[in-house]
Amino acid sequence: MGEGSSIWPGAVIRADSGPVIIGKNCHIEENCVIHGPTRIGDSVCLGPGAVVEAERIGSYVLIGSNATVLRGAQLAGYCIITAGSLVKEKMEVPTRAVVAGVPGEIRRFLQSQDIKEELEGMIRALAPLAQQFKKEGF
Repeated sequence: MGEGSSIWPGAVIRADSGPVIIGKNCHIEENCVIHGPTRIGDSVCLGPGAVVEAERIGSYVLIGSNATVLRGAQLAGYCIITAGSLVKEKMEVPTRAVVAGVPGEIRRFLQSQDIKEELEGMIRALAPLAQQFKKEGF
């Protein structure tokens, strides 16, 4: 796990099938489940209740609350998987894609302004909260 990353209460990281590598400044929020093997880039946020079995997740990715990313999926950088969505097995999600629905489909692509406001802003907002929780013993 990289520097500045946080694992929130109730999260489960299972590396029984292979390694789980988590980059810098990632936030694995409450009740997430990660099954290895998987490689997670830098500045990634897994929202509460997300289930991740992806092979690879690029940097600056938001996986929304209760979303599921199945085995073998590949997510490029700067993506959003919306809350409650399902990324199918071995799906390849390209850079800047927004995936929504069950099964998940690419609905649009992020513009530069979206990246600054949504993805980078989300990571900046979670970092101090994670530090506060750590100081309080959570």
